[in-house]
Amino acid sequence: MQALREIGGSASATELIEHVADAMGLTDQQRAAMLPSGQETRLKNRVNWATHELKEIDVLHYPERGRRALTSLGFEVNEDRVKELRAEFEASKPSSAQEQQEGAEQADTVTAWLIRAGQRREHYDYNLEHGLAGLGWRTPDLRSVSGRQEVEGFLRSDYPDEKAKTISTWASQMLRLLNVRVGDLVATNGSNREISLGTVTREYRFDDDDPAWPHAVSDHAKSRSAITRIRVG
Repeated sequence: MQALREIGGSASATELIEHVADAMGLTDQQRAAMLPSGQETRLKNRVNWATHELKEIDVLHYPERGRRALTSLGFEVNEDRVKELRAEFEASKPSSAQEQQEGAEQADTVTAWLIRAGQRREHYDYNLEHGLAGLGWRTPDLRSVSGRQEVEGFLRSDYPDEKAKTISTWASQMLRLLNVRVGDLVATNGSNREISLGTVTREYRFDDDDPAWPHAVSDHAKSRSAITRIRVG
C-alpha cells in the first residue's frame, strides 16, 4: 500500500514488485529466491499475496489486467485499520478445517466424486480413452506446495482478474483431489445426457505434460471398456 502511494497510486505488477524490493533494500539473491515449488520467486509471491489481500478489503483494485491501483480507501487508511479490515474479512471466510475433517473421514470410506470433463465436456472422450479424471489448472504438483495459500497464490498469478471467492473455490477443488482414494467412484459428465462411472485405481498424480489434466486420478487402469455409462433420464 505504501509502495503504491509512493509510485503515485497506480503501477504495473512488475513495477510494484521492483519498487517494493528497492524500498526494502533486497539483494539480488533475495530477489531471486524461489519458493520450495521452484515455480515462482518468493518476492513475487509475497507481493501478489499482499495485493490480493488488499483487494479483498477494497484498499486497491485491478483497473486492467496486470495493473494495480489504490482505491480512495487505499489513500486514506492507515496500517492499524488495514489489520482490522483483514481480521474482519478472515473472520467471515469459511475455515479449511472442515475440508481437513472431510479428508480424514473419506480415508476410511468409499466416496463418490463428480469430476467434470471440462467446461464444455470437451475432454470426455479423452477421459474414457485414458482412464483419467482431473483438473486443468497449470499449478505445480499439489504435494509440493506448502498449503492452501500457496495454491491460491499460483491461481491468482495466472488469473489476476478473478474474484477472491472464485480463486478460493478453485483452490478447494484442487486440494480435494488429494482426498480421492483407491476404490472411490468417479463420475464424469459427458455429452448426450451421459455420465460415466469409474473406480479409482491410482490416487493423485501430477503430469505437467498431460494436455488435459496435469492434476489427475486414474480409474480402472485406463480401460475404456471398464467404464460404466449411465443415461440420465
